[in-house]
Amino acid sequence: MAFDATFRCQLISPETTVLDCRAFFAVVPAHDGQIGIAPSHAPLLCRLAPGALRVDSDRGVRRFYVDGGFARVRDDHLIVLTPRAFAAEVIDPAVVETELAHAEAMPLSDPERAGQLTRARVLLALMKPKT
Repeated sequence: MAFDATFRCQLISPETTVLDCRAFFAVVPAHDGQIGIAPSHAPLLCRLAPGALRVDSDRGVRRFYVDGGFARVRDDHLIVLTPRAFAAEVIDPAVVETELAHAEAMPLSDPERAGQLTRARVLLALMKPKT
């Protein structure tokens, strides 16, 4: 039996399947740090933080925003379930700058402030080209 150097990668939100491809490597934003996923990865179930999902496939490197959720790896299959996800290339810089300014202007005591700041900063980082 030949070794397959890829695994199935799915990114699913309640509205749609955002991505379904064969991947060489992926990085998921776990709640306690980033986790790299490669073919033949050990079984894994983890909670995700809002952050960037990176997927390396034969179509190149693609990056996505995921708004938390869960990731599961089993039998060379990564499934990312998230309430909201979209590709980095659809991010509108003007909207992100407005969201960041709004979050920074929120009172420090507002419980929503940290989450909104994190989201805006992740989106800003996703817009920057990677070398």
